[in-house]
Amino acid sequence: MINATEERARARAARNERVPFDWRIVKIDQTRHCGEEWIAEKGIKAVFIYYLYDANRHVHICSFTPTLECFPVAAEVTFTSETAWEADEGESELALMQDEESCSYFEVSDAARFPSRPAGAWCDAPEREPGEDCETYYTRAVEAMTEYFQGNPPYFERGEP
Repeated sequence: MINATEERARARAARNERVPFDWRIVKIDQTRHCGEEWIAEKGIKAVFIYYLYDANRHVHICSFTPTLECFPVAAEVTFTSETAWEADEGESELALMQDEESCSYFEVSDAARFPSRPAGAWCDAPEREPGEDCETYYTRAVEAMTEYFQGNPPYFERGEP
């Protein structure tokens, strides 16, 4: 006999097989989450984190409200002056990425307010292997695209893709 938990898991897996992946990149201002002293000391104007997520994958984390599972892939720091930027030598971006959680959750309604772009504008998701289940593919695709973006960070202002 199948219990209710197993039945829900099977239904979720069947749904995941039918819904296409919609990989996106979103840039979110995280300046308010940084210490004021650190910002002043480094001469920082703004701090942004780029997140990779599947817009069609809604998860529920201790809530009835659907959330998006977002993976940090790059940091971008803007400085108050050229001198501050030169003195930093990229240390702030590296420190931010080391401090980031491996996954963050944003409510779908909140994330809709942030401008996003298709991740495919910068990199293609890996092909799904024959017989590969949805969850295994999802994990592998996130790892592959995260690795790509960490080596080739996207920049929205430059008008790239």
